[in-house]
Order: sequence, then C-alpha cells, then structure tokens
Amino acid sequence: MSVFAELKHDEELRETRRESVREFHGRALSAYNRAKRCRRLLPVEAFSGNREQPSVRVAEYRAAMTELEDVQLEFESMKREVGVAKNIFSNAENLQQSLSSMERYLGSVLLEFEATKFSSSDAEISIFMLPKLWAFVGDQFIVSFSKPYDEVEAVFLRLILR
Repeated sequence: MSVFAELKHDEELRETRRESVREFHGRALSAYNRAKRCRRLLPVEAFSGNREQPSVRVAEYRAAMTELEDVQLEFESMKREVGVAKNIFSNAENLQQSLSSMERYLGSVLLEFEATKFSSSDAEISIFMLPKLWAFVGDQFIVSFSKPYDEVEAVFLRLILR
C-alpha cells in the first residue's frame, strides 16, 4: 500500500470514529435533555397542595417515573458501550465513570419509586414520603446529574476534535 493510500485509509478511519462519537454524543444529549424535562415537568404535572403540605399525584408520578426509567436504561446502555468500544473511546478519561454516576443517580430515584407502597385508594401522597424525588426536583439533580454530564460533554468535545 502506498503512503498516500495509507494516509487516506487512516483519515477515513478517523472520520468514521468521529462520526461514531457524534452519534453517541447525540444519544447522550437526548437522554440528558429527557431527564431534565422530566425534572422540570414533575412539579407542574404531578405536585399539588401548598408549600407547607405539598403532595404528589400518584398517576402522574408513575408516568414520570416510567419516562425516567427509559432514560436511566439509556445511560446504562451507554455506560456498557463505552466499556466495550475501547477503540472508539480510547483516551476518554472518566466517560464511563460519569455515565455510571448519572445512571446510578437516576436509579436511586427509581428505587424509591419502586419501594413506595401505594394503596389502591391513594390518589396523592405527601412529597415528604419521597425524599429522593424531592431532592431530584431540587438542587441534588444539579450536583448528581448535571455536573457529571458536564464531564461527559467535555470528553465528547475532546474526542470529536482530535
């Protein structure tokens, strides 16, 4: 193979790799935005009552947790892909760790949902029975989800630009 052909082949490989990274980044961004949307809509769609005694409408809470579970599974899948596709994500320090952190955080909110026992007559329950949900719509989301996503974005920029 000539030097020119080798260089062309190497460039094609780099472009294929960049395209894979861009596609993966699009999935990550979409999943992140879905989690953010769920967080923003929960208080509007599922919360009722007043500041002293806020409550959560069970049907809307269930719907939101179904959406959040889809997002959590997407992050779990991406975490595994990064572990398997080492050739694409080489030099992607902390990518798998950040995705895992985000996935675990959403999992903790979902575990609370799964552990909560609703009676058939429960239309609403007190938000104080759901501390993980309360923290999810509060500042904990920023610390445990948005900050790790900032790391994910930084890794993608480095991978795409190299």
